[in-house]
Amino acid sequence: LDADVRAGHLPQIASGEKTLCFGLSEPDAGSDVFSIKTRAVRDGDDWVITGSKQWITNGPYADYAMVFAITDPELFAQRKGGITGFFVDTTWAGFSAVSTIPIMGHLGAEIGILAFDGLRVPDRYRLGAVDQGLKVALKGVNTGRLGMSATCVGLARWALVQAIEYAKVRKTFGRPIAEHQAVQMLLAESASDIYAAETMLVDCALRLERGERALAETSLVKQHCTDSSNRVFDRCMQVHGGMGLTNELRLEQGYRFTRSMRIPDGTSEIQKRTVARDLIANGITF
Repeated sequence: LDADVRAGHLPQIASGEKTLCFGLSEPDAGSDVFSIKTRAVRDGDDWVITGSKQWITNGPYADYAMVFAITDPELFAQRKGGITGFFVDTTWAGFSAVSTIPIMGHLGAEIGILAFDGLRVPDRYRLGAVDQGLKVALKGVNTGRLGMSATCVGLARWALVQAIEYAKVRKTFGRPIAEHQAVQMLLAESASDIYAAETMLVDCALRLERGERALAETSLVKQHCTDSSNRVFDRCMQVHGGMGLTNELRLEQGYRFTRSMRIPDGTSEIQKRTVARDLIANGITF
């Protein structure tokens, strides 16, 4: 990205004054990035983008978008690159937010479908080297995976606190349910999930901060933190009995949120595949 472009836009994005969306996924390209169809063709000092994106967080109202498109079909067909990223102002001609997608839970943002019809982008708005945009995209995805994992760990800890406090005051058969072993097992299993998830997350973040590769670790963290937080909410709802289903304490809302987090930025199954491939190629590195 051109230095002047970066200086002119980054402060507003960092402050939250302007919003940004990340456009990689498409209707037929989610986990399999090399199924995208959006194309960008060089025309003088510009690139002309045609195609669409789907499942884009902030897409319906973002001020700017990071859009990834095929720029070298031959490299792309060989899965050796051929994708380039672009920084796009959503007010430019040829860009449109087609619709909003209703999804499970409330994620704090709207999810949308974007379309590009002859969208002209100056080359100075290109993200990284030509045909090497996938590296740019995956770097952002990995950072997002850690942020998502941290959110899920924090929510799971909150849910367990609610369950512990409720178990102390709710009585059945003449005593607090915290004294029933069945409830104690739910609390202990949840604590185990949270402690393991938080430890993994911190360890992975430290590795990345030191500049280590940590590919398997990042996928392990995303898969475990999202899966385990969903288990924790399930148990904490069970501790609350009928109250857990009413959303009176927002447990039901948290359950739906953590359930949805097992899909974006790479499903749990894709994370496991990444881990397995890295283990086979490089052995255990943690």
